[in-house]
Amino acid sequence: MVPTNATVLRSRFRSQRIAQFTESVIREMTRLAVRHGAINLAQGFPDFPAHAELKNAAVQAIDADINQYAITWGAKPFRDAIAAKYQRTYGMEFDPEREITVCCGATEGIIASLLAVLDPGDEVRSILVNSMSKTYSVTGWRVGWVLASPDLTGSIRKIHDFLTVGAAAPLQQAGVHALGLGLPERYYTQLSQEYAERRDHLLTSLQGAGFKSFMPHGAYYFMTDISSFGFADDASFVCHLITHVGVAAVPGSSFFPM
Repeated sequence: MVPTNATVLRSRFRSQRIAQFTESVIREMTRLAVRHGAINLAQGFPDFPAHAELKNAAVQAIDADINQYAITWGAKPFRDAIAAKYQRTYGMEFDPEREITVCCGATEGIIASLLAVLDPGDEVRSILVNSMSKTYSVTGWRVGWVLASPDLTGSIRKIHDFLTVGAAAPLQQAGVHALGLGLPERYYTQLSQEYAERRDHLLTSLQGAGFKSFMPHGAYYFMTDISSFGFADDASFVCHLITHVGVAAVPGSSFFPM
């Protein structure tokens, strides 16, 4: 087949490093769910509002005109709050000046870390990446952080600087309130209880529908065995769920080789 001009141009204007990149399966499933009016269990985002105090903290930060660039690797009050949170909750010590990088969500933290420290064939997973997204129901804020030793952090900050410059300044200030002592401890206790109830409910529902499911112990994602349903692969099964059952899920093969 003779390549068309469009094919030639697409190949010409695509770097070799992204030649193997594919579209996010999660985002694809979400779009299919919207198209078919399906219940979206494919994308992990909370279905409850952010805490009122946290939203007010963001509004107050904007009103206080904290609207210009923060320090590239994160506003100092926010980095201090992250360090204090990990010391208070996990007993882990991090130097805000040399071991914490605030980024635009955990996704950017992951790619910045990989680009910064890895060459083909290398091994690394001494880097901790987290975000405000799921704990505080602010997935759209895109505020996360990377915790790593000073030598790794130095490289990660350079990549982060050129990727996004920095996370939104007023939302970092709101993060100071969230990760500090602004929210009562019962917020976290109640959050854990509610997620556990939803997990248990979903497990019962899946088992009742004939799925062999594996109990998650650190997240709200379920892995299920679908071999008894007779589909050729997980992707075709998920497409069937969306178009004929009205429920969106994610093929497990998008996370690991089958």
